[in-house]
Amino acid sequence: MVVKVYGLAYVSLKHVLVCLIEKEIEFETVPVDIFKGEHKDPEFLKLQPFGVLPLIQDGDYSLYESRAIIRYYAEKYKS
Repeated sequence: MVVKVYGLAYVSLKHVLVCLIEKEIEFETVPVDIFKGEHKDPEFLKLQPFGVLPLIQDGDYSLYESRAIIRYYAEKYKS
């Protein structure tokens, strides 16, 4: 299953991407531009009600904030 990563390639998202690459986890990026207000779009708010980025969807599981995401994958893939 491909992990969806929402956000733009700024610092906090880059940390998540480095983690996914190091763990060799297949992912796709979904651009969400906060400068255009896309994080407050009703469709995005269905995924993350607070409009917080970055956001990942790993199957049915969603998680936001870079440190929480990195900790999740560090625990899930302990190698």
